[in-house]
Amino acid sequence: MPAEHEAKLEHQLNKMKVQLQALETEVQGFGLNSAARKYLKRTLDELPPLTVGFAKDFAGLLHAAHKDPFTAHPIELKGEGPTGTVVVPDINRSMTFPIETAKNVHRHMEEMIRDARNDRTREAGLAPSETSR
Repeated sequence: MPAEHEAKLEHQLNKMKVQLQALETEVQGFGLNSAARKYLKRTLDELPPLTVGFAKDFAGLLHAAHKDPFTAHPIELKGEGPTGTVVVPDINRSMTFPIETAKNVHRHMEEMIRDARNDRTREAGLAPSETSR
């Protein structure tokens, strides 16, 4: 039985690798600029709990935050007992996770938004904001 379970896990891992390669190929095919590619890759690498669609939409939001660093992009966390829901109103997306995962995803998304905004201010020669949200 453990060998069968291991084979299933290996199959799932291979399937995810193929999906990731397909996404990378798709990004190159779209001809996205380097910032958009960077944010998509970072989202896929750093937020594996997200679905592919959510990750692509969130990467687009990061790119928007980079292009217009003075616009707020709220990320909400709604706790519901042992689960929590991360809500991103700007892209009309939400996902529910175990509460600790939800807290980590929420915190990391906020950091990524802040980093994208700071990337742009650095490029413009302005001082990055450590507290802006």
